[in-house]
Amino acid sequence: MKKKIIGVGFHKTGTTSLGMALEELGFSNLHGAGVVRNELGNAEMMRLLYENQFEPILEIAEKAQTMEDNPWFLIYPQLDTRFPDSKFILTIREDKKWLKSAIKYFKGESDFRKWIYGYGNPLGNEATFLERYRLHNEQVLTYFQDRPNDLLVINFENGDGWPQLCQFLNKPIPTEPFPHLNKRKTTPLLSRIKRHIKSTLRPHNKP
Repeated sequence: MKKKIIGVGFHKTGTTSLGMALEELGFSNLHGAGVVRNELGNAEMMRLLYENQFEPILEIAEKAQTMEDNPWFLIYPQLDTRFPDSKFILTIREDKKWLKSAIKYFKGESDFRKWIYGYGNPLGNEATFLERYRLHNEQVLTYFQDRPNDLLVINFENGDGWPQLCQFLNKPIPTEPFPHLNKRKTTPLLSRIKRHIKSTLRPHNKP
């Protein structure tokens, strides 16, 4: 039950950038639900989530030092209990920009989005998606309000990156640029990010 580093920010807030940054710092990382889905199957994974039976998923979390994106950002209280003294990172962005990104990238239906929002598609359900996003951030801040040393709030769009992350984790700042995915300039690390994204895509593995 070693302590972990857990991303608790919603998808489309820079979770992939965070995952790649953690890997660059030398941590083994679980990005999203790919490993969970591969081990349990999509139907069983979703059944466990809907029924709040998290033990099989928590056992998979034992395998890595860090994790972010689905389903980790919504089961942070269970992860906190399972892995005491862990560090938590809340990635955020301006809420209307987040909603615009969600509408752009969340195409079609998704089991995960139905679990999170009650609807699989943001189109026509924009108010529900935005309310859920805001509520999650408020809940995380409330949960950690008496534990400021355990939570980092970071906004990559505002220029946050290595200084904030490395200070929080007590790590030296790498020489590589921080992996901001919205930067167009191609770097070796950005090429790694693109390969990382492709390698995590599986059938039904939607955000």
